[in-house]
Amino acid sequence: MLVTTLFVHARRVAGLLVSTAFVVLAAPLAASCTEIRPPDLGTPVPPILVPEWGLDARPVSPACRALAKPPVPAAPKAQIAYAPVTSAPLADLVDIVAQSGRLYVVERSGVIRIVASDGITAPVVLDLHDKVAFGPASGIVSLAFHPKFAQNGYVYLAYMVPYPTQPPPADVAYRSVVGRFESKDGGLTLDPTTEKRLLVRDQPAPSNDADKLVFGNDGLLYIGVGDGTKSSRAQDKSVLFGKILRIDVDNGDPYAIPAGNPFAQGGGAPEVYAYGFRSPSRISFDKPTGDLWAGDRGQSSFEEIDRVVRGGNYGWAVREGSTCFEAPSCNLAGLVEPLAAHPRTEASAIVGGFVYRGTALPSLVGKYVYADTTFSNVWSIDPNASSPSPVRLDEGLERLAPTSIGLDEKNELLLLTSTRVLRVVPPAPIQPETPAALSATGCVDATDPQKPALGLFAYDVNVPQWVDGAVADRYLSVPADAQLVVGAGGRLALPAGSVAIRTLRKENKRVETQLLLRRPDGSWSAYAYAWSADQKDAVLATAATTVKLPSGAAHEVRPAECATCHDAHRSGTLATIGLEAGQLDRSGVDYGAGRTGNPLATLSHNAMLSVVVPPESYTALPSPTGFDTPERRARAYLHGNCAFCHDGVEFSGLDLRVFVPLRDTKTCGVAGGLKTGGVNRLTPGNPDDSQLVTSMRVPPGPEHMPTVGSVTTDERGVDLLSSWIRALSACP
Repeated sequence: MLVTTLFVHARRVAGLLVSTAFVVLAAPLAASCTEIRPPDLGTPVPPILVPEWGLDARPVSPACRALAKPPVPAAPKAQIAYAPVTSAPLADLVDIVAQSGRLYVVERSGVIRIVASDGITAPVVLDLHDKVAFGPASGIVSLAFHPKFAQNGYVYLAYMVPYPTQPPPADVAYRSVVGRFESKDGGLTLDPTTEKRLLVRDQPAPSNDADKLVFGNDGLLYIGVGDGTKSSRAQDKSVLFGKILRIDVDNGDPYAIPAGNPFAQGGGAPEVYAYGFRSPSRISFDKPTGDLWAGDRGQSSFEEIDRVVRGGNYGWAVREGSTCFEAPSCNLAGLVEPLAAHPRTEASAIVGGFVYRGTALPSLVGKYVYADTTFSNVWSIDPNASSPSPVRLDEGLERLAPTSIGLDEKNELLLLTSTRVLRVVPPAPIQPETPAALSATGCVDATDPQKPALGLFAYDVNVPQWVDGAVADRYLSVPADAQLVVGAGGRLALPAGSVAIRTLRKENKRVETQLLLRRPDGSWSAYAYAWSADQKDAVLATAATTVKLPSGAAHEVRPAECATCHDAHRSGTLATIGLEAGQLDRSGVDYGAGRTGNPLATLSHNAMLSVVVPPESYTALPSPTGFDTPERRARAYLHGNCAFCHDGVEFSGLDLRVFVPLRDTKTCGVAGGLKTGGVNRLTPGNPDDSQLVTSMRVPPGPEHMPTVGSVTTDERGVDLLSSWIRALSACP
């Protein structure tokens, strides 16, 4: 008896290996005339079949993941940020001064405190609340430590006290005092019994009093005083209102007049250093240069910043800011121009600051930083610029209503509000959406970025896009607890947390790596990295970037085109291109260790698909360069290169998807709208009259197809489409 053996080999069903059936059929045959039995062939052995999946276990990348998109910074335009110095309960803060390793704050109500280094407590240094005249613009307003405080313990305060007799005389609200107190314990407390009043003035109204105290490099005490609501006093050189005063507290009793004061020998009050101010509520010195700065509060139209010189007239009330005050014209001769003048639409309570000399904010070194209470704006201005222009520093930050600006002992900026002490710090670095280097993304080997990261799924497609002759390496990273979602027509959608990677190579050189991320919240991000000439890494392209090729040609990395391709209809929802059953159902993809496989079968075998792809739901695309009919290959080419845009959705109805019958594609015999040559989108028998072909031949531009990712003509693609169209005799 002759035994006939039939092997039924495995076949693919949606990329799955079904089974291998071994069937033995035996049938009696007529005996030969010799009755000689043929040799025993032994037990038939089925052939060893290689499974069509390339991996036996699901790959999972621990590093290549689509994480949540970093939050948009609260103030992307801000050049500064704020950090709290203390949580101690504070109120009515108006001044802050650093001395002997401590920060002293002044509460207008009459209390001076130390901001303790524990960030929690604020012990009292001096309490005068029962002695001062406390109101919206009164109380204690400033303090200054003597330059030789360590030796003499002297501290100077500017404060308001009730008039000695009540009711006070007409046109007097209270008295402004510059007084000296002593500390007998190194600054922990001030002894109220040591008060010595140096300068006392009858204050006409509880406004425009100012009285900011600072010591200059010359050891003299400078006092900024307002006009007391009587604007005419600012130009009257004989009165101590609307001025900056300078006195010598180390000589005379209660003080001496410095010989260099402009009116020390007559012509005005000898204490006057400069005049023409309305309310110079905050003055400061830039120690390296010795320059004196003032922020002068306006009345109706402008606030101004002044660099003060000895004997200078700053214009109030002849003018306000750079314009005449309450008059169409005025005599501007001899008036010192403000360095900056802010209209009251952006500032109405200017807070003078300091020229920054710290290290934390390098971009501000040498610039004068100041603020406004009402609008909560913070600015800087460059004193050395030929045309100084204020720059907003806090745009987008919390509105703080700053009351004062100070410096710590490292010359770093401090900002006060009525209840808070804040340090001005650099803005938090904006966390990038994606790393600047491909090697830091987790999607390649960090030590050798030319290699993919561990745990990626390799795949290839039957019909690659034409990208000016580039070849591509493709990978997926899918979370261990997620699956690719199978949609209509075998389309596969990335689940949240996934990354699709494509690296393009030209002339055996990596030129571009593209990442498409599906964030955990379902949103999408697309990035392009341009490879370096030494091929050691790739850098995030934020604008069009040229990568030179060995031949002298160039590849253009255009990151803006990523979303154009992946969101063809501008829906805001991106989609992968080529990730579909018809593209993935192919053999021969390298999975390493000498093993090849079918990507679709591999995904299915490793439970990476939400459902098994029904075999009747798709058609495996033939390779445009393979063995198949010109029509099938041409339709596959159009599907892979054009259908992600032309899928019947756009108003023209053009639909180049491979499974759409030719009569429904809106191509054959349909007039085209391009100016690339030819009348119809497709004219049977005539490629030169078919815009499917002529649009591929034109130079780069809006009518060149494909419009993105390509600047050269795919000649083999043109030949393929032309051959197909020539063979068409008529439209279906």
